[in-house]
Amino acid sequence: REYYDLEITENHQKLYDQYVSGDLNKQDFEEYLKKLAHN
Repeated sequence: REYYDLEITENHQKLYDQYVSGDLNKQDFEEYLKKLAHN
């Protein structure tokens, strides 16, 4: 369970980094967040 949470957090961090650096637009960022949240 903790490992799973850690993995999600890591994925969020990667996504957020991409979003902040301009690699992802807001719409894509939110789509990915939704996908992560549903896993």
